[in-house]
Amino acid sequence: HVWHVKISGASLFLKSHSGLLPVSQPVQSVERALGILEILGNADFHLGVSEIAESSELPLSTTHRLLATLADLGYVEQN
Repeated sequence: HVWHVKISGASLFLKSHSGLLPVSQPVQSVERALGILEILGNADFHLGVSEIAESSELPLSTTHRLLATLADLGYVEQN
């Protein structure tokens, strides 16, 4: 199958050769990573991992892993 993202109104669908499948179950790690990016984007100053974990209500270890992945992908950097 070849997958494409298609936005139809307010609904997100994944399109394959067999038809459209509604996306009804969010991917938790994506939600968490985007939440961290929102926290960092809205901050007026640099935040430490403990502050990000507290703001995101995520465990410190999860926050650290997500930040490491975001850094590896070039979305965040550590000073």
